[in-house]
Amino acid sequence: MKTLSLIAQKGGTGKTTLSIHLAVRASLDGIKVLLLDVDPQASATAWWRRRSESIPALVQADWQDLADKLDTARRHDYGLVVIDTAPHSSEEARTCAGLSDRVCIPTRPAILDLDAIGAIARADQLSNLFLVNEIDQLEMLARILPTASTPKRSLRAPAPAWT
Repeated sequence: MKTLSLIAQKGGTGKTTLSIHLAVRASLDGIKVLLLDVDPQASATAWWRRRSESIPALVQADWQDLADKLDTARRHDYGLVVIDTAPHSSEEARTCAGLSDRVCIPTRPAILDLDAIGAIARADQLSNLFLVNEIDQLEMLARILPTASTPKRSLRAPAPAWT
């Protein structure tokens, strides 16, 4: 099982939208996906409740229960867990990052947005970090999950394998 946390100290970066799009795209590619909503705003949960589809699966949880939820996902043979986190919580962000195979920090190319990344991006222990700067979600998914379909128009380099 692979785990991807989307973390942003600033609200409005597209974190929930990106989480949803990545989870749906991976599901369409045949991966068993759990979207884990640990944001108290529960926007991903509200989106999921409006859907008629049951995939990707969604669980709403508190970040303190994250390790237990990931263990449960592992026991249920999920291939990918996408974690949508709340903004403005350094402790939650560090916890999610520490439990994830990859960490994505969605951001815009503006100085105030880049400043908001703060300590999360500078943490020495995060070798699993990458930033997203307004790119095509399908392209990003293809880079983090080599089994995902890629857009025909893409001229990108081969997707890196999980290590």
